[in-house]
Amino acid sequence: MKKDFILPILVLMALLACKSITSPVTSIPVVPLPRIILTEVLQKFTGCISQAGVEIEENTYSFSCYNSADTFYTVSMTRFDSEADAHTQFESSRGDNAISCFHGYDLYEVFSPSSGNKYIVQEQLGWQAGQWVVSIYASYDYDFAHFNAIDFSDALYTSSVEHDLFLAGTCP
Repeated sequence: MKKDFILPILVLMALLACKSITSPVTSIPVVPLPRIILTEVLQKFTGCISQAGVEIEENTYSFSCYNSADTFYTVSMTRFDSEADAHTQFESSRGDNAISCFHGYDLYEVFSPSSGNKYIVQEQLGWQAGQWVVSIYASYDYDFAHFNAIDFSDALYTSSVEHDLFLAGTCP
């Protein structure tokens, strides 16, 4: 009868010994690629101060920053379920504004004077890369601007290509 209990006890002891010498599995958080890209862009513009860093809301990744009381920028990337959905959003944002070619992608850009200060320019820029729509809003003193929307757009494009999020596009 003693023999019947020895084998199960040895198995139980072996299992307990294995459990005590193994380390617990820790998960490494996965940082979404768009967050990495926007963080790199924000770090490139050291004079642009962001209170919140990169924020995520559903499929939109964005940051806002400023480098003076009259200078403000918002950069965002939104991923849509399909390229057609992204194109619909791009066209809706573009309205009647002309399209130009930006690194192989369609881009629209709108400049308008600020209603409150004649020296401030408001600029809106957008482009579509596959299922992604990039939007940049800038409000700055044109004579003293450190950056404009295309500066942020170029940096975002470069980082996105380096991380293989965007491929080279072809404008029609």
